[in-house]
Amino acid sequence: NYVPARLTGIYLLLAATIIKLPVKKAIAAWRKYAHQHPSPNGGVPESIVAGALGIRLGGYNWYHGHKHFRAYLGEKEREIAPEDILTTVKMMDIAYILFSGVVLMMIIGLWQLGGIR
Repeated sequence: NYVPARLTGIYLLLAATIIKLPVKKAIAAWRKYAHQHPSPNGGVPESIVAGALGIRLGGYNWYHGHKHFRAYLGEKEREIAPEDILTTVKMMDIAYILFSGVVLMMIIGLWQLGGIR
């Protein structure tokens, strides 16, 4: 999942650009924090979202009934708010639409070249 996670990161950055979130902060968070996540792939989208929203993710969480600490991702410029969930979903939706558009263009291109019959 190394490549898909990074492609997702690129599409999330494009989504952040479209909804006018600070992309430079998202990139900086990706570079600074993604590797601190226990998953080499999960840290990419989480750090980008944290940077774009100006929030800090991570800390103590419960997994299978046990308390675990995950490294903090992002700078805490403000407290997390309920509307951050909607903004994150909007970023995910836009990233999905952009990716789907690229795939559709590739399929159409292959079809026009005779690669798909």
